[in-house]
Formats: sequence, C-alpha cells, structure tokens
Amino acid sequence: HQATLHLNQVESDAASDDTYTMALHKIIHKNPNLEKANGKSYDGVNPWTENTCCDNGIPLAQADLSFVYDIRDVDKTHGDKSWDMTALAQEWIDLPETNFGLLLDGDPNKETDRYRSFASVDHPDAQMLPTLKLLIEERSSPPQAASSGAPSGDQAGGGCSMRMRSPS
Repeated sequence: HQATLHLNQVESDAASDDTYTMALHKIIHKNPNLEKANGKSYDGVNPWTENTCCDNGIPLAQADLSFVYDIRDVDKTHGDKSWDMTALAQEWIDLPETNFGLLLDGDPNKETDRYRSFASVDHPDAQMLPTLKLLIEERSSPPQAASSGAPSGDQAGGGCSMRMRSPS
C-alpha cells in the first residue's frame, strides 16, 4: 500500500530563498476544530500544550505533533508538491481513534514572513484541490489507484493543518 498527499502550491514569499523545508507530522494529544483552531488554541477555547519553541510563547501546536513522517524541500515553483504519508495513513487505519489530522510544519530555520501557500478545498479550480492518493495492492488483481479530496489550510508558513479521516 502507498499513500501520498498532493498539494498545489499557489504562492510563495518574495525572499530570495530557493527552498523552504516542510515536515509532515501527525497531530497527537488534541482533536482540533479546524474552523476555530489558531496558534494558541486547538478549538478557539482550549490551549495547545505549552512549549518553549515559538515566538512570544505561542505554542503553535508544536508539543502536540508526532515525529516527522516525511520532509520535503519546497521550491518556489507553483504546482504539485507531495509528501509520503503511507505509515501515517496505516496508523489511522489500524487505530482510527488516533486520527486528529496532520500538520505540515513550516521551516523553523527561515526568518519571519517566509512561506509557501497551497490551494485549499475552497479553490475554484477543481484541478487544484488537495488530494490523498492511495495505491492499494491486491493479490488477485493489478494495483488500483484511488484519489480523494482533503481539506487543507491555505498557507503552510508556520504550519498548515490538514484533516483527513480514514474510512470506517
């Protein structure tokens, strides 16, 4: 089996940096409400776990992230960018109660106002929507590819949330 997250980059900062490193993590400990979550709170009321990583003591969910599942250097070229999330998706299938979504974490080594932005599910062009592509291998038939849309945040600088639910 293989699971690949595909996002379409639509914008990047104007700085001369060629690449921006983005790490794929599973959200752990908290079940965020993506309509209300922000850098301080996972649901508009309750705080993310405190930590000392970030500017002005704002937790930005950093203590509520798993280890890195995949990491990519994202250039400034607009278009498809992808991350391997096979192991993460398998964990969600095996333990669906651990599915609190995922987060693409922004590059901690870049200065303020460095970012990469991706089309969200609200993008008017259906070809730009985020997708999770699954390759399912069956013993009695050739590999089958499936694709499904997935909600995502609009900007990945400083963190881009994406929530996906495994099939029941």
